[in-house]
Amino acid sequence: MGAVTYPDERVARLINENFLPVQINVVEHPEFTDRFLQRWTPAIFFLDAEGREHRRQVGYAFPDDFLADLYIGLAQEAFDNKRYEEAVARYEHIVSELPDSLAAPEALYMVGVAKYRATGDGKYLGEYWDQVAERYPGTRWAKAGDV
Repeated sequence: MGAVTYPDERVARLINENFLPVQINVVEHPEFTDRFLQRWTPAIFFLDAEGREHRRQVGYAFPDDFLADLYIGLAQEAFDNKRYEEAVARYEHIVSELPDSLAAPEALYMVGVAKYRATGDGKYLGEYWDQVAERYPGTRWAKAGDV
């Protein structure tokens, strides 16, 4: 497969350096809609080499949001495989480089969760939930800290 082209060079570069993109025509191959229980396109699935899904993004996303979704997909795979330092770095990258993206509140929230999972120290949960509530009030991620 050749290099992915995309109008935003940052998106194309991240995909080409970190992913093996596969495009599937779901009309010709409806078995994929059944396997992933997905009925709408476009849909992007973040799968690892064993075919385990770590995240999905459904619908069109503007470049910054798409870029953040790609980074969060990488972060989530690292988190799911207990590579917490890598996950923290990837989540923090989203917060610092794409702070206005739709994924930024989730990324900041997940920094606290990943640090907690890495250390067992609950202080990280409260510390990062407070930051999410302050920086991204009204988002579901800010509300998650109130549970």
